[in-house]
Amino acid sequence: MTEAQLLSACLRAEPRAQTAFYEYFKKRVWAVCRRYTRTTAEAEDVLQEVFIKLFGQLHKVQKPESLGGWVRQVTVTVAVDYYRSHARENGLLNLEESLGDVELHHYEAPLAIERLSYQEMLDIIHSLPEGYRMVLNLYVIDGYTHPEIAQMLGISEGTSRSQLSRAKEAFRRRLETEEKKTIVEPLFSLN
Repeated sequence: MTEAQLLSACLRAEPRAQTAFYEYFKKRVWAVCRRYTRTTAEAEDVLQEVFIKLFGQLHKVQKPESLGGWVRQVTVTVAVDYYRSHARENGLLNLEESLGDVELHHYEAPLAIERLSYQEMLDIIHSLPEGYRMVLNLYVIDGYTHPEIAQMLGISEGTSRSQLSRAKEAFRRRLETEEKKTIVEPLFSLN
């Protein structure tokens, strides 16, 4: 069944098509949810919210051939909304004030990134502070612009740019640490 046929069947409220739709998109939606959340439990909450929203808004899909892109956009929007609502609850949302005076250094660790598994990359992303992680995901992975990120997160474009710069630097530092592990640890294991 093509995505267009799947969409048509879901719009007719066919239970088998709805199950097939869920199974077809579950892994892709889950991957995005995991990048935007810190824990598996949070990702599960977002996943559930995403599919509730998807099924409630399937009638809004204008081009059946772009269903996958629409699903991804809805997933990112729900994940960002989840972040904003929970960050506000936990007092984490004021990204403008959270910047501080962080001195940035430039490390290069190109070999480390090639050796990391998907899970190791995800662990590095999860280790970043909330604001850094959100902007990195939105800009680098999902392709949003700084004006779009600023609007989505309720911050200035300058804050978005600054958070991205700091996120990249923190990521580089982690890669440098990983590179040292891959070079130094095998030396110690020889004894």
